[in-house]
Amino acid sequence: MGGSAVDASSSRSRVLVVDDDPELLQFLQDEFSQQGMACSSATCGGDALLKLRQESFDLVVLDWTLPDFDGTEICQRLRSSGDTTPVLMLTAHDDIDDRVQALDLGVDDYLTKPFELKELHARVRARLRRGQFANSERAKDSLSLGDLQIDLIERRVQREDKT
Repeated sequence: MGGSAVDASSSRSRVLVVDDDPELLQFLQDEFSQQGMACSSATCGGDALLKLRQESFDLVVLDWTLPDFDGTEICQRLRSSGDTTPVLMLTAHDDIDDRVQALDLGVDDYLTKPFELKELHARVRARLRRGQFANSERAKDSLSLGDLQIDLIERRVQREDKT
């Protein structure tokens, strides 16, 4: 189904899909898996936040309307904790003020439902490319030797998990 395959460099990208609609959630998981991505899911904000604390993801595809927290609150919590994982808001909220609010609260991209599958795939590929570029740039900002880590930007040295 739709969209071209992701590049080999992003073929093992980890995506977290957060949506309370079980049919859409399954559809998105199947789509991303067919594109070669490792896909996890959450049906509520609490579950999403827990997974984001426990695992590392390359992208979060996030619905605005969830049973416990709204997507903008989840994104705001991520950003306030220093998490820079790219977030693509996939929502039925199509008002310009909603889009501006979400982007101002840390959402990286915004796509309204109903959506075109080709566009969703293109936006996901774009976010993953940007994330890979940021990660490769970040790698240049640090050095490591054995258990010694040196963060050149933060000017911090860490050895055996001690700063």
